[in-house]
Amino acid sequence: MDNDLKPICLVLADISGYTNFVKENAKVWNHANIVINTLLETIVGKLQKELVFNKFEGDAALLITHSNERQAAILDCLFLAMAAFENKLKELISVNSCNCKACNGIHLLRLKFVFHYGEAIVHCIGKSTEVSGLDVIIVHRLLKNHVPSNHYFLITSDVTKSIQLPRTEMWQKYSETYGDVGNIEYNYLVQKDPFNESKVNVVPASRIKILLAKFKKAFVSMLISLKIHRFSRDRSAAVED
Repeated sequence: MDNDLKPICLVLADISGYTNFVKENAKVWNHANIVINTLLETIVGKLQKELVFNKFEGDAALLITHSNERQAAILDCLFLAMAAFENKLKELISVNSCNCKACNGIHLLRLKFVFHYGEAIVHCIGKSTEVSGLDVIIVHRLLKNHVPSNHYFLITSDVTKSIQLPRTEMWQKYSETYGDVGNIEYNYLVQKDPFNESKVNVVPASRIKILLAKFKKAFVSMLISLKIHRFSRDRSAAVED
């Protein structure tokens, strides 16, 4: 057993909404876990290009790598995994034919990514690998934060010391203080909600021309009707006099 601390990149992918998703009866619980496992496998499949899968933790997956030169590539993988998660979510909704609360609540699930760089002790127990240490605790603590969303990327300052964040102006800086691990600085990027994106319908210029012509015609017809009405009213008044 190796008790030496080794440099390590830690990525925790956590599916939000899991607790409410599985707290119903056994049938709902079974369906919910099928959905969660499908989504986690999709996420892990994208991340394994740069990371090594460590373990599932209920509604989350922990992935690691000892390479400290691939952090930018890992971040790229996070974006790809987020897109894959959203696409799989929409696919599951489109093929769903079950009316249980879990299957009808698929659209409520969201994804959080926490990416941290530090040190950890690696234990090989049989065929499994366990990681432990302060930085492993930190990556889990960071799931409890003040990010105003449940669909986001959170990258600690220990990562951003080595890489340039894409779309820098869109990231927000913040820090959390935890009693057991102290103050942790990070950057976060809130991902657009996959089911509440505002859509702008662009009307072609040709269509606008047709609409304006119809409006003009209707407006002229209205004016003619008003003139006819006034003429009839004035004529009636004249006859009565």
